[in-house]
Amino acid sequence: MRSVKEIASNEMIVHKSRFIGLIFPVDSELDIQNLLKSVKTLYPDATHYCYAYVLGEDGLIQKASDDGEPQKTAGFPMLDVLKKQDLTNVLAVVVRYFGGVLLGAGGLIRSYSKSVSSLMNLVTFTHLQESLQCEMTIDYQSFAQIEKYFREIVIRLEITYTEFIHVEFEVLDSDFLTFEKNITNYLHGKDIINVISKKSYYQ
Repeated sequence: MRSVKEIASNEMIVHKSRFIGLIFPVDSELDIQNLLKSVKTLYPDATHYCYAYVLGEDGLIQKASDDGEPQKTAGFPMLDVLKKQDLTNVLAVVVRYFGGVLLGAGGLIRSYSKSVSSLMNLVTFTHLQESLQCEMTIDYQSFAQIEKYFREIVIRLEITYTEFIHVEFEVLDSDFLTFEKNITNYLHGKDIINVISKKSYYQ
C-alpha cells in the first residue's frame, strides 16, 4: 500500500454548491480528530463536512461519514476512491457549501467522488518501507574493515566508543540478508549483528 506525502486541496462548483476537497497524511485516529476540528474552524459556516479515512499497514481501519448527506452519497464514494488508489494512513475531507440546488443521490456521489479523485493529481505518493533496528559490539580493528561498506548501506548510525565499539543502526529490511552475509564474510564468519526491532514508515 502507499500513502500521501503532503496536504493538498482543491475546489469545484456544482450547480451553485461549493465543494472543497482536502487530503492529509495521518498516523492515528487522534490526528484525524484534530484535523477534522481544524477543518471545521477553517470553514465555520459550511453545510457538510464529509470525510473518509484509511489507517494501518494493511489499510484495515476504515471509516466514512456522510455528515448529514443522504446515506452513502458522500463518505462511502470518497472512501472508495482511497481504496482504489491503494492508500492508507490518509484522511480525505470534502467541505460543502449548499448552493440551493438539490443534486440528487447520483449527483452527490459523482461530486464527492470527483472532489477526492481530483486530489490524486496534486499529491506525491509515498511507499511503505520496513527497516530493522539493530546493534552490535565489535573491536576497533574489525570495525575498520567494514566501516566503509557499513556507512554505504545503513540509514541511521549511532556509534559509542569505549573499550569496544558499540554500534546501533537501521537497515532496510529488503537489504538486510545481503548486508548480514557481507558483514559476516568481511569478518570471516563472525555473526555479531543483533536485531532489536522492526519499524515501518512511508517514504
